[in-house]
Amino acid sequence: MKFESLYIGVKTEKWHTTIYPAIFLFRRFILVIVATFFQNTKSWLVLAFIQMQMFYLMYLFVSKVKEDKMENALEVMNETILLFFGYFMIFTTDFIPMVNIQYYYGWVLVYQIGLVMFIDYSYMFANTCYVAFVVKKHQ
Repeated sequence: MKFESLYIGVKTEKWHTTIYPAIFLFRRFILVIVATFFQNTKSWLVLAFIQMQMFYLMYLFVSKVKEDKMENALEVMNETILLFFGYFMIFTTDFIPMVNIQYYYGWVLVYQIGLVMFIDYSYMFANTCYVAFVVKKHQ
């Protein structure tokens, strides 16, 4: 199959899970379009991001697209945190006119993103070690 690498770790038994790669890429494309055309109105940019995250999160809850339960949970956690970041980003727009507070909210977001990256990389490292251990054990 020409596109089989798109479906590694994705359930392909049902149509709504089979279209997951297309939905993922379409969402990224829409984010680029929104960022391009809503450049002058930051509040609308953030609100559009929040709306897209909500729909994508609902899709993930309903579809459970990954074959592994832990990967599904990690995907939902990441998207939920991104939705939270979207709500938090409202405070970095013109909603709060004080630049100092916007600056501090921005740094809080940076630290939170670092925490999420740490969690994701820890999972990837633990999963890689587990797979290497299982492969070595069966040799």
